[in-house]
Amino acid sequence: NGEEDETGVLQALDFGALAVSLGVVLSAVVTGLYSSYKMEGNKTFRTWTSRLASLSGIGLMVVSAVFSVAGGVSLANFSWTFYVGVSFPCFIGIFLATIVTKSIPKITPPESMSIAIECCYQNTGIALSVAMSMFPNDVEKRTEALAVALLYSAVEAFVIGIYCLVAWKSNWTKAPANENFCVMITNTYEIPEGEDKESSEEDEEDFHDEEENRDTSQAPSSSSSFKGKARVGPVDQDEDEEVASLDLSSSRTLKRLASG
Repeated sequence: NGEEDETGVLQALDFGALAVSLGVVLSAVVTGLYSSYKMEGNKTFRTWTSRLASLSGIGLMVVSAVFSVAGGVSLANFSWTFYVGVSFPCFIGIFLATIVTKSIPKITPPESMSIAIECCYQNTGIALSVAMSMFPNDVEKRTEALAVALLYSAVEAFVIGIYCLVAWKSNWTKAPANENFCVMITNTYEIPEGEDKESSEEDEEDFHDEEENRDTSQAPSSSSSFKGKARVGPVDQDEDEEVASLDLSSSRTLKRLASG
């Protein structure tokens, strides 16, 4: 029976729809990594992509919450074990990830927060597509399968939202805790405000260093030219002495002729 059930599950899967869902996720990851590599030094690109990433994260949580309410599946007809079993991985994942990352000194609070969110957030869109394709004719089983994905979507939207607010007010994020909420949501804090100023100061320091090195390299040539001019003095002095001696000999010759 186990082998028959496994074969039935594999036959029920719509691998085409599953491949499309996985392809969208993988293409987004690859495109993001490639764009980040090629546009590493472009501040404008980094700023807008960070803003879009924040809006996309908020949009995903909103869509998950909306699907859980308007997905055509009632979440009120299950026992308490269903709610605990589906919600438990989200709570325990974010809790344990926070505890573990906080115990590692090299991990900063924003990094710890990011790891914790990644440990509990799941792309339930893939789960929804699988649930729809696995049970196209069995309404009861399809409803139960969809309920798992929809409940987890609602739980993770709630848990991550509260977690982010608490982390923000606890100064775990790069956004100041006293910042206006709307400003905090729309602004990006991945790029420090003084980055351009620091880079311009570094460029200015490099320019001054180059000027100093250039002056230092030119100093020996100036010194040598000065020494060359200094050596002209003795030559001129010898010429003056020769002229003076000639004048003296000429005057003596004239005196001898006059006396003779």
